[in-house]
Amino acid sequence: MGRVASDERLARIVRSPRFYNPKTKAIKAGIFSLSEIRKSGISLIRIDKISRDELLDAALAVTMHAPEGGTLAGVGLLEASRIRAIICPKSERYLCVKDDPVVNQPPLPDNPAHALAEAARVLSEVEAIEIQTELKFIMGQLVEPIDIKSI
Repeated sequence: MGRVASDERLARIVRSPRFYNPKTKAIKAGIFSLSEIRKSGISLIRIDKISRDELLDAALAVTMHAPEGGTLAGVGLLEASRIRAIICPKSERYLCVKDDPVVNQPPLPDNPAHALAEAARVLSEVEAIEIQTELKFIMGQLVEPIDIKSI
């Protein structure tokens, strides 16, 4: 699908109970794990490049095949520009957002609209915690599964 534009909206799949507390209706800080921030990258979906049915199917598939189980709580929305705007004290970008299509990786369905936010450089644990806090702050309210088709 090419370069991720700054104005693109991205979705983070939110699973309950791992990333969401259904009693308090709160998204947990672990929605962006420190290991993802520092090493593997944060899995996102480019929602303006995929139909809402495909988004829901992808979210359900990821939830169903998660090793820890759980249910789909919904998706959190972010903008690529806001992720890229998280900068270190030296005014350098902490994270890059790039196209990362999922192809032929059973049991997950192909997802040409998959993106990855990954560290632009080696990060300390303190920096990763700062990024985790900022990402949770800039992520919009949870969009519940029933409402995904309206975003």
